[in-house]
Amino acid sequence: MVQLNEHGNRYEWSRASEDDGIPYGYAIALKANGWKKWKSESEGASVLYMKGNSKVDLITTTKQLEILRVK
Repeated sequence: MVQLNEHGNRYEWSRASEDDGIPYGYAIALKANGWKKWKSESEGASVLYMKGNSKVDLITTTKQLEILRVK
């Protein structure tokens, strides 16, 4: 983890890519843990996920993953 604040966390992750998004295996792990894509469309490197009443925005850039809580 490289940054923590009230909105979420930022991680250094060599497998994260702005062009390719999160790795396929991570997307499968999210689904296996009950997270579903909140909207069918994503905007650039941002993908919204929902589990129950919780929503997060996963933003991938080159070698970084940011997980932000969505209200």
